Amino acid sequence: MRFLFSISLLFIVFLKTTAQTKQKDLEKNYEKAIKSFEKNDFKEGYTYLAECLKIDSTWHDALYSKAFFELEEEDFQKAEKSFSKLIHHYPKDTLAYLGRARAKVNLDLFEQAFRDVQRVLQMDSTHVQALTDMGYVYASAGFPKTAQEYLDKALKYSPENNAIYQLKSYAYWLDKDLDGATIYADKALEKNKNNLEALKLKAYISYEKDKYQETIKTFESVLKKDKYAFEEDDFYYWGMAHYKLKNYKKALEIFQSYPESQNPYLAYGESIAYFQTKQYEKAWQATLKAENKKQDLPAEFYYDKAIIAHYNQRKTEAKDNYSHALSMMPELFLQKNSKDEKAEVITDAGKLLNSSFTKTELENLLVLAYQERSLNLLQENDKKQALKDVEKALKMDSLNSKSYTIRGIVYAMEGDFQNSNKDFEKAEKLPKERNYEYLYLMRGLAAAEAENFGQAVYYMDKTIAANPQNPSYYAEKAHILFEIDSVEEALQNIDKAIALNPKEPEYRLDKIGYLYGDDQIDKVLTESEDLLKLDPDTIEVYYFRGMAHLAKNNKQQAKKDLEYFLVFYPDDQEAQKALQSIK
Repeated sequence: MRFLFSISLLFIVFLKTTAQTKQKDLEKNYEKAIKSFEKNDFKEGYTYLAECLKIDSTWHDALYSKAFFELEEEDFQKAEKSFSKLIHHYPKDTLAYLGRARAKVNLDLFEQAFRDVQRVLQMDSTHVQALTDMGYVYASAGFPKTAQEYLDKALKYSPENNAIYQLKSYAYWLDKDLDGATIYADKALEKNKNNLEALKLKAYISYEKDKYQETIKTFESVLKKDKYAFEEDDFYYWGMAHYKLKNYKKALEIFQSYPESQNPYLAYGESIAYFQTKQYEKAWQATLKAENKKQDLPAEFYYDKAIIAHYNQRKTEAKDNYSHALSMMPELFLQKNSKDEKAEVITDAGKLLNSSFTKTELENLLVLAYQERSLNLLQENDKKQALKDVEKALKMDSLNSKSYTIRGIVYAMEGDFQNSNKDFEKAEKLPKERNYEYLYLMRGLAAAEAENFGQAVYYMDKTIAANPQNPSYYAEKAHILFEIDSVEEALQNIDKAIALNPKEPEYRLDKIGYLYGDDQIDKVLTESEDLLKLDPDTIEVYYFRGMAHLAKNNKQQAKKDLEYFLVFYPDDQEAQKALQSIK
């Protein structure tokens, strides 16, 4: 479920702060553009904005409007580029960063979106829209609890904010906290009974509570208020509510009512509805249509696709899709045997397909799945559950090198380096699924975490020997070497990383940091210029360049760079002290 409320708010805020144009032609074309957009004539609107930009290619109002309406049209790639252009000309424009973050979220570029919103918060830690948008980014990236922290901060500065209530309800819904979701959806509706997004959230909540008639009733009430209010996800849940009530014909009608949709879940819903009406070939074709729209579908899709393949006498496809589903999500295999691990699928594939596998094949699939899920949980910093999963893998196969490697990582993250080393040593001795490159990398990083830098360098060398074409390995080794004051070796390794990936700004920024730490001031200035040509949005480089200019007594340039850096990092004490020394 997507929310566009803060996009419209971005434009409202922008319009309130737009200065009157000094040029009549600009004003005339701009007014025509806005009127065209209001009439939903986007092509004409962009034409008038283009006329504005012919007169003044850097005019803020036209650049912003172009980016905003591209975002509203959901042309996220164009919007991202347009906001980047705006930021290039107006690097302190907070709304431009928030707009670009919104575009990046919709392109699944979550890390970049975090960075953009963070820049606004570095300029103003009480910026309500930025706090709200950070909540949106975290929720979209799958971290609803962290989202709530930012939304609570936003509410402190803007109590009874309807948009924040709505987003809090959404985050609670994502976190399966249906009581919390209900409380905040109701709060949003108390302030505005015609808040259609909050009404739709109530439908989503009803669906999760298995109250399907209530779900349908709520969705239909939304359509009565605005027949154009539905987005792709809304059609999916509306159709699934009918599916759950075994109204398969109506469910099919809803799933098929948005033929231009690129949402694979509508096609997925279509496939299972066809299956329930015993139209197995149509069900199979619908699964292919879903895959054509998006490749990273959930494990349940492949599980259901395997069942549909079986009913179509496609034995190879049935086995392949069942294997793929189990490799993604082992609890699918356990769904009939465990209350804690279950999934919503059309029937039990195990009864149909387990006979296609040997016992060893099934165990290998499940071991792999538990390993992968353990690693995913580690990325979310859920060490406790990650340990449980990898121990499930070890219980099924106690001679698996990869499982001991993963458990070694868990122990290292918990600070238990003794047990971590024991598991790494076991992993190195066992041949099954042993991956020396990965094992040595983890040993090197764990040793660095334990501040055993000699061992860390030793294992990073072994990692690089296993794969000398990976630039990140040289960068990691450079970090470790710099920690132990081996600056020359650190520079040699970061240069190797840059040679392998010359377009990565982080490697160049690392190099500048090492040069600055070694008082190689002239090289800091040269490398800073090169980095800014590559990526003008790398704000941290302004600190190093400013300090280098100060060391060479170029006070005006130093002042300019440090002031710009402090816009984004106002609490940086070193930059503050340096700036004060100039004044």
